[in-house]
Amino acid sequence: MESGAPEVGVLEPGRALAPAGGPVVGSSAGRKAA
Repeated sequence: MESGAPEVGVLEPGRALAPAGGPVVGSSAGRKAA
């Protein structure tokens, strides 16, 4: 359980920031550049 707790906590914020900032920033930058 100890291994699962920290892993989930680290993945939750990581995934939330990656998809929210990754695709959003990539699409905005790509559209502006294009």
